[in-house]
Amino acid sequence: MRSHVRIQAFVAILVFFSLSSICLEAACAQDGYVRRWKSGNFTVEAMLVSHDEDEVKLKTPKRVVTVAIDKLSEEDQKYVAGLKIIEADRKQHETVMPHMERYTESPMAVAEILDRVGKDHPDSPYANMMVGLALASERANYQAAKKYFSTAVRIINKHQRILGEGFHAHTLVSLENNLAICKLKSGNGDEASKHFAAGGKNEIPFALYHNATLLMEATNSPSTQIRFRPKSRDALVGILAKKKPATPGVKVPQMYLFSLEWDEPLDRRSLSRLVSLKGEALPRSEEKSNYLGGGVYNTEEDLIKRGYSEFAAASGVLISPTLLLTNRHVVQSRENNLSYTFTRFLEDGSPELIGGKVVKWSVVREENLALIELDKPVEGVDPIPLRQRELEREEKLTVFGFPHVFDNGEHLEATSGNYLGGDRDYPWIYSSNLMEDGVGGGPCLDMNGNLVGLAFAKKDFSYGRMNWLMNPGRRNPEIRRRRSNNETVVISNEAVSEFMKFADPNFDFGEEANDEFANRHALSSRVRGAVMLVKSWKAEAAGKGRPARDLVEVAVVGKRGDPLAKLASIRKERLFPDVWCMSCYGTGKWKCPTCVGRGDVTVRGLVETGRNDVHGNKMLRHGLKEVDCPDCTVPISDCRHCSGGKLPFR
Repeated sequence: MRSHVRIQAFVAILVFFSLSSICLEAACAQDGYVRRWKSGNFTVEAMLVSHDEDEVKLKTPKRVVTVAIDKLSEEDQKYVAGLKIIEADRKQHETVMPHMERYTESPMAVAEILDRVGKDHPDSPYANMMVGLALASERANYQAAKKYFSTAVRIINKHQRILGEGFHAHTLVSLENNLAICKLKSGNGDEASKHFAAGGKNEIPFALYHNATLLMEATNSPSTQIRFRPKSRDALVGILAKKKPATPGVKVPQMYLFSLEWDEPLDRRSLSRLVSLKGEALPRSEEKSNYLGGGVYNTEEDLIKRGYSEFAAASGVLISPTLLLTNRHVVQSRENNLSYTFTRFLEDGSPELIGGKVVKWSVVREENLALIELDKPVEGVDPIPLRQRELEREEKLTVFGFPHVFDNGEHLEATSGNYLGGDRDYPWIYSSNLMEDGVGGGPCLDMNGNLVGLAFAKKDFSYGRMNWLMNPGRRNPEIRRRRSNNETVVISNEAVSEFMKFADPNFDFGEEANDEFANRHALSSRVRGAVMLVKSWKAEAAGKGRPARDLVEVAVVGKRGDPLAKLASIRKERLFPDVWCMSCYGTGKWKCPTCVGRGDVTVRGLVETGRNDVHGNKMLRHGLKEVDCPDCTVPISDCRHCSGGKLPFR
């Protein structure tokens, strides 16, 4: 009888709170995350105060309610179990990340530290994945690397049994890709195919697709060292044919690529979203930024009152009513915690704020492009078509952008110049336009109004470096507004086309314009509505942060085509090429693919087992025996393919 009364009382409390219209976000904001909890047919909005194996305590505006965990919905039970998991994830991530910048430059230098981090915080995959990658890519120690990768996979699988396959889904794809390469380097294409298939269940990331096709290409040769059965090949082809693969937007070396892509640690709000998706992974855009959209502001003053400060300003160009193209460095900080606003200017010059979010940015930094999806279509403006024809020397070019908005105000400026030539090593072209900070992401147009590319930097030959065209978020009357008399660097139309195939494979640019404008003034009047002001904002709680300016490290005058610079750039995108030679297995000594350097091979045939006691004749039986390798005369010699075990990075 007493238990029946308790149940009735609990139901009454739940009914009361489910009918309440009080906004609990404001009441509990200083204490934690408020979510909707469900027990049976009743729901209540409350903040989790504490929990143990048996019950949870939920705080409402008026009281604290205790509920048995087994009375909660399955989704709520997963959420409670996941709190411990995401806390372990966060602790290891916070310990690993300070080493990340040094890791991309010299992985083995920090692998020992990360190994200790993995042991101190054992319930998260980041450290094990990074130690395994260092051992494989820097030392060609694939056996040791497999142990670390496999440990990280076991950790994720254990947690996925609780939270579903969406938890660390992208991390798991990277790990399966890396395990496949380790199997390949030992000559086992069949096992590698299984790992590629496991990684490609839900998506086909670029690294996995690239490696799988390299495997298929390598095993077409009759002299291949990789065991790869037709059955495994058919299974892999089936996986690759089911889904559309990602592309990087730029050329990468023809080498196997290790991947270091991962899922960021979840906060309570993201965990709640994950368990509601029932096994699907969170969209990647949710990890990249705090999205400002949907009418939460009307003016920039509203944003400032809400605690946001201007981080950077630059330019962008409309390529469709809802898609805006700009530079990656404009919308990315090192912490990836920016929010964005985009301003179009009406016929009378008045500004109109539009919300939007970053949906894709280029994989390799030299591409330096980002695609923005706007909250609403921009009406009354024709998007800019892409130029398909090759440029001619000294052809007239015009660049549009918003220079120094924090000092000069929000004024669109057009600068004239001429095409000076392309770059054989990078996806860039050069023009003589005079540029200022803030024009980054602005369109470079020919006299027909076609998009030739996006301006992103200016060369400074006196210092042998490149300066980015982005106006940092500060108002300083003492800032020196100096024009550059050197070349302007523009992301080429070819690179823009390749990037859009990666960012939105179904997108088509408008038809290329062929009618030439009479002068630059007529051109400006026609296209100015398609050029928008791009601003990134940072919440005060997020800290000051820094722009992500890593491209400066590789874009140095006199260093074009430097293999080490390219390698550093690709590593920053969490792609690590395996440069170890498969012909000598990283030893620097070539080994015959038939006998793998032993000088003899094992064959099946008649083997002598002794002599007959009566007449002394040989006694033979069928078995295995060692014979001289028929395919090599010098079993081990200097490798003909590499230098010291490493292949040249091209």
